[in-house]
Amino acid sequence: MPTDSPGFGSHAAGFMFSNTLAGRDVNPTSSNTENKSGSIIACAFSTWAICGIAVAARFYARGKIQHVLGKEDWCVLVAYLMSFGFTMATVYGAIYGMGSHISTVSAEDISKIIRTTWLCNLFYMLSLTFSKISILLLYTRLFRFYRARIAAWIMMAVVVIYNIWGLCVAFTLCIPLEAYWDPTVHGVCHGASYMWALIGLHVGTDFLIFLIPIPVVLSMMALSKRQKLGLVLLFALGFFVCIVSILRIVWVRQFVASADFLWDYVYINYWNCVEVNSAIVLPCMVVLKPLFRKLWPGAFSGDHDEIVDAAASDQTPSDRVQLSDAAAWRFEKEVDSFLLKEPQRLHIRNEPDQA
Repeated sequence: MPTDSPGFGSHAAGFMFSNTLAGRDVNPTSSNTENKSGSIIACAFSTWAICGIAVAARFYARGKIQHVLGKEDWCVLVAYLMSFGFTMATVYGAIYGMGSHISTVSAEDISKIIRTTWLCNLFYMLSLTFSKISILLLYTRLFRFYRARIAAWIMMAVVVIYNIWGLCVAFTLCIPLEAYWDPTVHGVCHGASYMWALIGLHVGTDFLIFLIPIPVVLSMMALSKRQKLGLVLLFALGFFVCIVSILRIVWVRQFVASADFLWDYVYINYWNCVEVNSAIVLPCMVVLKPLFRKLWPGAFSGDHDEIVDAAASDQTPSDRVQLSDAAAWRFEKEVDSFLLKEPQRLHIRNEPDQA
């Protein structure tokens, strides 16, 4: 989930793990040996590797080709490092028995799974937090339009504040914290209401973050319908993360009371890996055009270039793409300057064509 809050399905699983250890016996001699731990490990490493390729491509495009690495790029790198922590915690959880039937896992290994689940929650939250901050920093540098920039700064403050709260919740899930994974330690633990509150904040901020640039594209620039559609689709890629978050909510609600949660939560683990890494990959795609242009110059040199810009050269608007006025053309030139040449804010002004 992006939860930039302690983990989506993992929190619910953690509460159930604790209850299981405290309230029922585990029979490690069961003949039910069906196991999906290997698929969890494969999903974790494959999604993290794809994410690594995207991050490396971003830094090559922004650092080597453009020489314009900014704060948003370093936030993506931090998010990727946190994703590595999440990946390793997921892998160790699978090694200890996540993806197996509970009847085949010892109480000691279940306790270890709970501990790795807590680490997954922590790294999950941190990774998604820095991914969101990176996107919002991009907005503040890309747009000078007052309302869009104010919205980005407000959303950044909301993300930071509720994730600080999420960290406090994560480190006080139980007091003492060891009671979260060790049934022999007595303590006081949070109820599930904290988890659902953080999930709601996470999903809500996801939608708002990816909605910010769309009104700017639709209302403030006199672009052609094709160009508006291209820009909207580019920014709307972020809604994929929102869809993943919603799917995970469905899975969590379905299995929150499962008696065989080590097995039933396999799909939630898959979606965890997809969400954490796609939240990093998608913003990287926005700034990879310089690399694509370097690798396939012919594919990005014509007037059919409809995603981010239509004016990468010194040609006049009439030579490139027919826009309705000079303001729209300037917008594309400045988007191109930001994404392809140098970091700067966009001056979005509705001025008549002076040609």
